[in-house]
Amino acid sequence: MGYVAKSDGRLTRDEIAVAERVMDQMRLNATQRKVAIKLFEQGKADDFPAQAILAQFRRESFRRSSLVQMLLEIVAATALADGVLHAQERATLEEVAAALGVSASRLDALLTRVSGQAGFEDAD
Repeated sequence: MGYVAKSDGRLTRDEIAVAERVMDQMRLNATQRKVAIKLFEQGKADDFPAQAILAQFRRESFRRSSLVQMLLEIVAATALADGVLHAQERATLEEVAAALGVSASRLDALLTRVSGQAGFEDAD
């Protein structure tokens, strides 16, 4: 998440709020939350090995497409947190999707759905 959040050059409060919401939804305990925060911070680093991490995730989620889908939904929500999908965020999402074996058309459909859900939630 940190990798995508920082891809447009800056980290926003909205992106942090999405990360916190995901941690809440996952019902992480205090120790797990500290680990998640550390991983988020590592993802923001300029030397973060995104391709290696994504390759490992792809190997470990073999035949469990729901995990890939969930990861893409989370990083898409992060990119859309401020209500705008910046060009660099889009490029980063395309990079993540490609590394996970997800087609551009499937990513487009996911982005449409996630942005629609965000708009629906904001209307409440």
